[in-house]
Amino acid sequence: MNFKLVTFLQNPVNQRLSNLIKLALLNTRSFHRQFKDIISEPESSADVLCVNETWMKQQPTPDMTNRTSYRQDRKHRQAGGDLCYISTKFTSQCFLRATYNDIDILHVMLSIRGPVHIILVYFAPNGSTAHCKDIIYNAILNIPDTDRIFILGDFNKVVLNGQKFCTFRTLIPSPTCKTGSALDMVFYNRHDQVMTHIQPVYFSYYSVIWVGVQF
Repeated sequence: MNFKLVTFLQNPVNQRLSNLIKLALLNTRSFHRQFKDIISEPESSADVLCVNETWMKQQPTPDMTNRTSYRQDRKHRQAGGDLCYISTKFTSQCFLRATYNDIDILHVMLSIRGPVHIILVYFAPNGSTAHCKDIIYNAILNIPDTDRIFILGDFNKVVLNGQKFCTFRTLIPSPTCKTGSALDMVFYNRHDQVMTHIQPVYFSYYSVIWVGVQF
């Protein structure tokens, strides 16, 4: 076992995460370029691994052992792109893949003691905040209130607030990139036991956001 993995697992926060359902969010700015680093790190052990800024166009999705993958590419620009790996121990299906001028959105539902919705978002810098919120709201509009919903991704400082998102809380306790900004966000609509950990990684400008949930 490599030194970085041992160090990660010995961290008390992550020892406690090991008993929970684990979600990880990572902004890669070229997934293919960093894939070998990712699969050698603890991120590959996440039950749900969400990746922003994949920058993939026609390239095949790299395989991860015992994972089902879903993706949405931003084909006409280098930036953007969403990718989600779900552990095969959960059943999952894709509800929405879409790209608009200023937002990519990927909606995957999996079953963990009931429906859990993963809505992964890439919001382009200088895009319309109102448009971003409308697209996300339309994606959650018909989801039953009893379902668990995670809205996460690269929001570029957009905050989901107001009446439409009044049931959601942010799970980000600290900056998520080296500039000291919180560009990557996670919002959740329930009050389950949640643990969040921000982990810097050597291969990305952005930290990995870990969320452990007790369902």
